[in-house]
Amino acid sequence: MELGRHLYNRGTSGTAIFRSDADREHFRNLLSRYLSATGKGEVDLLAFCLLTTHFHLIVRELVDGGTARFMQRLIAAYAIYYRQTYGGRGPLFDGPYRRKTITDIKQLRWTIGYVNANHSSGVDWRYSSHRFYVNGSAPSWLDARGGLVAFGGASGYAEFMNKRAARNQFDDEFFG
Repeated sequence: MELGRHLYNRGTSGTAIFRSDADREHFRNLLSRYLSATGKGEVDLLAFCLLTTHFHLIVRELVDGGTARFMQRLIAAYAIYYRQTYGGRGPLFDGPYRRKTITDIKQLRWTIGYVNANHSSGVDWRYSSHRFYVNGSAPSWLDARGGLVAFGGASGYAEFMNKRAARNQFDDEFFG
């Protein structure tokens, strides 16, 4: 049974696809637009993280082909914005987006934790969905509640993330 899809893409040859906070804000605005309007009913967004050279999204597909339609609109709109802002030619992204199907609850928990803490500043990164999992007030276009179900609620998520951080610290100290 499919519980979600981990979608990600990066800039061609390591290109910075987000050069500024304004770029990340624009991408978030596109997420809002396509999830709240034209994308409504095709996918639910469970988690996200926007980094300099790539992005991660976790979606739950609601209708057949919904992921492909949503991603086509999102990536095309962002590429147009990027080229209008910075110029350049050729593809912005390193091929089509990549996708991993999430088939069990452990994989869903691990992937949400991975995505939410993916930035080098960890869970404090403001361009991830982590804070919405913690404070319980997500924007309408983000289904953080749907993601929290995998953890049994916000306290289960916090416990998972604390254990994840402790394990990462242990790994760094001993296997570094």
